[in-house]
Amino acid sequence: MKTLFLIILFEIQLFSPGELSKYHKHLEGDKNCYQCHSNKGEKIDQNSCLRCHIEIKNSIDNKKYHYHTTKIEKKSCEKCHKEHFKDRYPLYTLPKNFNHDVTGYKLDGKHEKLECRECHKEGFIVKKHVLLDKNIDKKRTYFGLGKGCVGCHPNSFHNDEISDDDCSSCHDQTSFKNIYKTFEHDNTEFPLNGAHKNVRCDKCHEQHPKVDYLGEMRTPLKHKVKDFESCISCHKKDDIHNGQYGESCETCHTTDGFKFINLKSFNHDKTGFQLKGAHKKADCLVCHQKNFKYIKEKNCLNCHHDIHNGEYSADSCENCHNQHYFSPSEFTQEQHQKTNFKLTGAHNAISCKSCHK
Repeated sequence: MKTLFLIILFEIQLFSPGELSKYHKHLEGDKNCYQCHSNKGEKIDQNSCLRCHIEIKNSIDNKKYHYHTTKIEKKSCEKCHKEHFKDRYPLYTLPKNFNHDVTGYKLDGKHEKLECRECHKEGFIVKKHVLLDKNIDKKRTYFGLGKGCVGCHPNSFHNDEISDDDCSSCHDQTSFKNIYKTFEHDNTEFPLNGAHKNVRCDKCHEQHPKVDYLGEMRTPLKHKVKDFESCISCHKKDDIHNGQYGESCETCHTTDGFKFINLKSFNHDKTGFQLKGAHKKADCLVCHQKNFKYIKEKNCLNCHHDIHNGEYSADSCENCHNQHYFSPSEFTQEQHQKTNFKLTGAHNAISCKSCHK
């Protein structure tokens, strides 16, 4: 009896080099050998593998990773997938020098430092045929991920304002927060120039309510600004003119700052006070002060000290002076004759300052 048992055990060991892994356990038994092995029983028939592992066949047909290993590196399935060790060893272990580029998805930036299973997990599988394939263990497979960012990174942060396939137009693979490095605002309907280039995004773009994004509370911004047709849309509170000049701010100002006046295009004549003589050379701030105060009354005494101490009305300066200079006065002897003190005799030759001190 003992001899018979040893003979049977010897025959089993002769035909089977060891138990199969749990994933192929249903193929145990000498009657199933030829489902994987060739007729001679020596080699693995690759076509037999592909009859069950359809996704790997697709990888080869579409010249993806398994095309690279089987057709270019000439590796057979058993070179990477060791069987008949039961569960003593993993059925497959990625090599340390694994080149992810051959999968059709090059790892850049932060992706290079991630562990494989941080991306390759059941929750990130997006391809339906992988999800529906009963022969694929969803917890172990490396198949089924999409190339789009939203497969792993939900787009809920943007509140459907940006399409799922447009992430790379603003972000790189180093960090989602590095939008300033790649995002080109010039490609929008509002190119940034002047001081606008240094303004924080949230100064113009309103905030959405905070959202829990991958375990971190973040505040998304609204990508579309409701109204940006004119400066007043954002700078109404900065309008020191209180709307007196309408909304065409660019007529006088540049985007470098409100204090920078575009003198080439600004026409002072339209303000109701035409600049003549010395006024043409005067700096704007001399009259309008540091806040460019609007001067309501168009008379000389708004800017010039009255040396006559109110003896003459504010609107009579031009009777004696012009806009080129105050002195000498243009008041003539003929005009003096119309005053209460007519000049006669030697008075006609006396300097004005001799009497008017």
